Amino acid sequence: MANQPGCYSVLDFCAIRASRLTADGTPDYDEEFGSAEDNSPISLGRTAQVTTGDRFERKNGCGVVCSVKENPDTTTGETLSLSLCNLNIELIELLTGATVILDPADPNVIIGFIVPDPTAVQPSIELNGWSKTWDADSQVADPYSYTRFVWPLTTWRIADWTLQNGFLDVTLEGKASGNSNISDGSFSDHPAAITEYFGLFFDEAANVPDGCGYLATPVNAAS
Repeated sequence: MANQPGCYSVLDFCAIRASRLTADGTPDYDEEFGSAEDNSPISLGRTAQVTTGDRFERKNGCGVVCSVKENPDTTTGETLSLSLCNLNIELIELLTGATVILDPADPNVIIGFIVPDPTAVQPSIELNGWSKTWDADSQVADPYSYTRFVWPLTTWRIADWTLQNGFLDVTLEGKASGNSNISDGSFSDHPAAITEYFGLFFDEAANVPDGCGYLATPVNAAS
């Protein structure tokens, strides 16, 4: 039987990478910049979507329960809440399908966005997130120095924001579900096909994003 390399803790939340999927959930290799990254997220919350199992109960003529059948609860997916430190317009566009605003003086520069049309279909997104793998008082050495979290199919919307004295809390809300067509991910860097709504694995530092904004999805990742 195989064994895990150690009994580690998970510390901090260091980076995310999002990649656009096609309608059937396969990675979209046809879009030149079909991914985006952020190396300064604040937090990502997970809440299970649970369908409560039916309970059937029968009583006899004396009011005593004579038969009981209770089905187990079923977890069908998750709701997600992502908080960003920076106003990463390119990531927001990729996640939500928002329309970017270009600088009239330089159409190669993005200066803002417009929220998506409420009737538009939300983009399907593969999301990866990285935290540090920690052992007692130090980070674990490569190849297990980070813990990667994977959601193989998510959809996102821009959440409630509050303008106030202080920094803007840039928050997005999403839903996660299973994806049988994800294979080994948009960058072909998953050690197994994570087809359920969530999974994680130990990862090395070389895979952790170190930038902000659009990222070219490898066109040869499928090969």
